[in-house]
Amino acid sequence: MSPNRQKSYAEFQKFVDVDTHRILKPKASDKSSLQAERILKALNSTYVKVTLEFCDYVLGDLTGLNLIFQSNGFQLHRLVTEVERVVKILCQNFRKPIQNLTDINVDDESWWLPLNKVYPGILAEESMKLMLPHERESFQRRCRDWCREAVRQILQRIDLSDPVLKALKDVNHVKILDASADVKSGSVLARGFPRISSSKVQTIDRQWRSVLIDDNVKKGGWESKPIVEFWQGMSRLPEYEDVTIFMLQMTALPQSTAEVERTFSKLNANKTKLRNSLAVQTLEAIIKTAETFPSQVDVNARLAHLHSNARKRYMEKYTEQEQTEDFQ
Repeated sequence: MSPNRQKSYAEFQKFVDVDTHRILKPKASDKSSLQAERILKALNSTYVKVTLEFCDYVLGDLTGLNLIFQSNGFQLHRLVTEVERVVKILCQNFRKPIQNLTDINVDDESWWLPLNKVYPGILAEESMKLMLPHERESFQRRCRDWCREAVRQILQRIDLSDPVLKALKDVNHVKILDASADVKSGSVLARGFPRISSSKVQTIDRQWRSVLIDDNVKKGGWESKPIVEFWQGMSRLPEYEDVTIFMLQMTALPQSTAEVERTFSKLNANKTKLRNSLAVQTLEAIIKTAETFPSQVDVNARLAHLHSNARKRYMEKYTEQEQTEDFQ
C-alpha cells in the first residue's frame, strides 16, 4: 500500500474512533503464515519430539562435564573420573560393556548392539512407540551415530591413559585420607610439571610417600574441607613443606579457556591511560585482589587507613620518579 493510502487509512480509523492498525504487505503476511504453519507442523512431528527427548537425555551428562571446564575452582582431580563416567554412559547406549576405555574403537561393529537395542533415553523410548518401523530404525541409527561421534571427540581431546591426568586424581585429599592414593603420584606429577617442581623431585616424592602413611594427617578431620584448605593446613608442617607448596601450585593451574579469558578480561580492564604504565607486580596484585575479595565490601576504619597509607606511599614514589625524570 502506498504512503498516501496508508495515511488515508489511518485518518479513516481515527474518524471511526478505532485503534490504528497497519495493513501488512501480502507477501509479508503470507510468509509469516507459512512459517507459523511449518513450525507448528514440526512441533507436532513425533520424529522431532523423540529427537528433542534424546538430546535432553544425552546432553545432561555432557553439560555436567562442561561445567568442570568452566569452574573457577580447582577441578582437574575430577577430570579423568568424570570423563570415564560420561564415556561409559554414552557407550552403553549403543555397544557392549567395555572395561578398558583406552582401547575402545567406536567403529568396531562387532561391539555394537542390535539397532533395536540402541537406547535413546526413557522419554524417547516411550515416544518411539508412536513411530512407524522405518522411522524408528532411522532414528535409532542416528542416535547410535551421535553417541559414537561424541565418544570419539571426547577421547581425541582427553587421553585417559595419560599418567599425569591419572595422578591428578590423588591431589584430592580424600584419596589420601581413605588410603586409596597411589604412592607414585607424587613423582609422576613432579616430573610432569618440571617448571613447578624445579629440582626438588626427590624431596617431593619422599614427602608425598610420608603423607600417605601419616596417621596424624588422617585423623586431622579434613574430610569435609576443600582441597586448597587441606594443603594450606599441611603447609604449616615443616616436614611437608615442599610437597604442600607443590600441591598448592598444582591447584592454581588454569584448567579452562574460560578461566584464562576471565583473567585476561580483568587484565584488560586495568589497562587505562592512568594505569597503562603499571609494573607487572602491581597488575598481578590487582588481579589477585579482584579474585580474592568480593566485588562489594564493607569499608571500615582499618581498610580506610590501609588504603590511605598505600595511596600516600604510591604518590610519594610517583612524585619522586617524576622529579628524577625531570632532572635527567
